[in-house]
Amino acid sequence: MAFTPLKQIPYPLPQAWSDAIRDGYALLQRQVMGGRELANWLRHEAVGGQSHIYLYSDEAGIAQGAFIVTEPCAGSHDAQVAWVVAGDATRRGMSQMMFEGIELALSEPTRTRVTWALVADEALDIDRYRKFGFLLEGISRENYQDGHIRRDVFSLGLLRSDWLAVRDGLAYRLTRSGQKTSAGRTYTIQVLTDAGSWIAPYVEELALEWELAGHSVRVSHGVEQTLPADFCFCLSFSRIVPAVTRQQYRHTLVVHESDLPQGRGWAPMTWQILEGKNRIPITLIEAVDAVDAGPIYLQEWVELNGTELNPEWRALQAQTTMHLCLQWVQAYPAITDSVRHQEAGGSTYARRRPADSRLDPAKTLAEQFNLLRVVDNEGYPAFFEFNGRRYRIRIDPQD
Repeated sequence: MAFTPLKQIPYPLPQAWSDAIRDGYALLQRQVMGGRELANWLRHEAVGGQSHIYLYSDEAGIAQGAFIVTEPCAGSHDAQVAWVVAGDATRRGMSQMMFEGIELALSEPTRTRVTWALVADEALDIDRYRKFGFLLEGISRENYQDGHIRRDVFSLGLLRSDWLAVRDGLAYRLTRSGQKTSAGRTYTIQVLTDAGSWIAPYVEELALEWELAGHSVRVSHGVEQTLPADFCFCLSFSRIVPAVTRQQYRHTLVVHESDLPQGRGWAPMTWQILEGKNRIPITLIEAVDAVDAGPIYLQEWVELNGTELNPEWRALQAQTTMHLCLQWVQAYPAITDSVRHQEAGGSTYARRRPADSRLDPAKTLAEQFNLLRVVDNEGYPAFFEFNGRRYRIRIDPQD
């Protein structure tokens, strides 16, 4: 894949590239550009405008997207960038374009920082950019004009030093050939996960791993958004997938954090940490009509030392989840021969609510430390009430 400067592309441009440039320009200018305005602007930039526009194509010369670099002012050490994928570009293709775009933006020795903007509707993509070293620097409220609607804009920034810290690891992952399935086949994979879930960045990483192995992956946040595929993986997805939807797939898989049939239901890892357990199983099962009652394919145990806070044990949970999912696809179809059915009986955990993060001021911190380990500082923070007022507590490791 490669970037080609706009001025080297014969005019008029293919529609896919024209659309991608329009969307990228809209992000930089904070408003959607009309068709005639876009055409005039493209002619101007092709001759020698202020923006540096590059068109990205694959090995066959098919449009994959566009990348725009502008400098806020003369002599600035910053570069404002915008890149937009075209058509059905793969997650790997998009990541490759982002990687090479950052390299291009920072190829000017005096540039020390790259900035990028996301419209509010694309806020879930922030996790993808964090993998490239970007950090959220601010929110401009209603700063993007989309027809009659004004939308918030999220500003992201990347320092050259932060890019150098992640560059080699990203380059290795993007250039390696990827693993192959045991049967040498490739599959279509649908992933269902709640919008804004804590597992979102890990789902992106898992999807990229599958695409590196040659599979086609679609990530959706609702049953109504799903498409037929070979397999469907439900990861941190809070809704039941009905039988009519499961019929679209050879297998619908669920990852659940308990030693089934014990611990079905909600937030099993949280409940077990509250119970004082430091060895917790992560289990991959087939989805059936009854919740968390399907046959078991794989199981791995997460070992805790009793000090991990929410982000730390979540990371261990996510890494084990990814490993189980990758292992299942790699071993398919032989993996289906080792399935085992759950035993009769079992137990079910109740759903946790924000009120469950309440601390008791009459108890010691040591008595309530496991509760502090499972609270989310942003989503459902710890709190206590004293003398008629409510107080919020934040917990972070300091080592």
